[in-house]
Amino acid sequence: MEGKKGNILIVDDTPENIDILVSLLQDYNRKIALNGEKALLLAEAEPKPDLILLDIMMPGMSGFEVCIQLRKNETTKDIPIVFITAMNSQENILTGFKIGGQDYIAKPFDFNELIARVEAQMEIVNYRKKLLTMNHWLEEKVNERTLELKAAKLKAEAANRAKTMFLANINHELRTPLNGIVGFGSLLIDANLDEESRTYLNIINESADNLLKVITEIIDYSNIDTTNVVVNENTFNAAETINKAINFLEIKAIHKELRIIRNFANTGELIIGDELKIRQILLNIIANAIKFTNEGTIEITSSVFPISSEKGELVISVSDTGIGIPEDKIDLIFEQFYMIDESHTREYGGLGLGLSLAKELIDTLHAKIEIKSKVNEGSIFTLKFPVVYSEINSTDESSTNESDIQVKRILIAEDNIINQKLIKLILTQQKHLVTVVENGALAVEIVAKEHFDFVFMDIQMPVMDGLEATREIRKLPGNGIHQLPIVALTAHTTPEDRRLCIEAGMIDMINKPVKKEILYNAILKYAK
Repeated sequence: MEGKKGNILIVDDTPENIDILVSLLQDYNRKIALNGEKALLLAEAEPKPDLILLDIMMPGMSGFEVCIQLRKNETTKDIPIVFITAMNSQENILTGFKIGGQDYIAKPFDFNELIARVEAQMEIVNYRKKLLTMNHWLEEKVNERTLELKAAKLKAEAANRAKTMFLANINHELRTPLNGIVGFGSLLIDANLDEESRTYLNIINESADNLLKVITEIIDYSNIDTTNVVVNENTFNAAETINKAINFLEIKAIHKELRIIRNFANTGELIIGDELKIRQILLNIIANAIKFTNEGTIEITSSVFPISSEKGELVISVSDTGIGIPEDKIDLIFEQFYMIDESHTREYGGLGLGLSLAKELIDTLHAKIEIKSKVNEGSIFTLKFPVVYSEINSTDESSTNESDIQVKRILIAEDNIINQKLIKLILTQQKHLVTVVENGALAVEIVAKEHFDFVFMDIQMPVMDGLEATREIRKLPGNGIHQLPIVALTAHTTPEDRRLCIEAGMIDMINKPVKKEILYNAILKYAK
């Protein structure tokens, strides 16, 4: 059996033809079947044939019928079939190919042609076996590599978690003593010190401040570089956010005798975006402007430009009269640890991470940054953030005047005791009648029994969450139920969270931490 080229099943009801085929195909292992029924049994038996030579005209079951049965069988459907017959009309030939035959040999045999056709089919079979073997090998390798990558991913995630914890601990351990140094240093500034002592103290304070900035940049950049940054959108006032960033850094400008100019246009209305990241970007850009400006001004301008009735673009420009940036260096300033030249490192200090961190955050928010700069004249950094107009919006402070307030019955569904007390206190300051429940099930129960003008609904609560509670409330009988304003109060801040709230039957979503002006505006807007 060894050394044979393959296995062939010969199916023919004529013994003379069988003898000829057996003699011609001595290089192969051969099985013989004198009828279709026997052929089907041998085709399924191990070892399975690599090729079937199949007569058409046979008693009982014809070769065509045998072929059809073989193709229906999952274990034999791929075995190549070569028809051998004196029925060599074009119609028979076409029928053979249509039902799954690979070739056609006419009787009486031309011996050389038969051997050539068999060898050609066996070569195809061997190539197919090699491909199947290769595919199996590749699948095993892919599975092995997939398991390796999964293990590597788990290991990397564990390392990142460990690194995050380490950075958090290091941040705490470094900032704790620094806070003492900076705090007491600032107290000593006002003490009655001689000139030499005051000089030493200023050096200590400046060194501590620089060290704090270095620590902040390292921690911030490590976090954004090693974790999956999530965009957390909330409702905010752009002018307030920009002012907070400026106020935080203004003391540094005053120490350098720089003048800060603020020029805000139509940024008093409420918008939706990632306020924290926008503020962090601004802190880095403004700090950079102050750092590289020795005299003159820092001007911050802002405006919200409408794109549609729902979307806008918050544009903030920070211009300075500083040292400027060479044109061929502008594209390089966002690289990690980059300084225009070594003299800047010595003169201005820092690690060169602030702008790199800002650029990472800008990309995360799908925002844009444009830079114009001239050496020794100054630079203009323009930031463009995509934002959404808040449905709870009022730039007119008089909208919350007491003369406009109408007392409402308001339900608060909130499981956190501190949040319950805070929201209730805010609402009772405007004389609203407030009821508090700690889960969604109780909210549904009390709305079914009592009348309310407004509902503030937390999302994540025990027993029944806010989404399910809202759906159940909307099912309650009564004409007023479908018009009852339900607004989500939640720490979940993604656009997907907003979509789920609206689909559940809420009319808007307010992000925590809540501001009383936003709560008041929501009541004025929706509680008719």
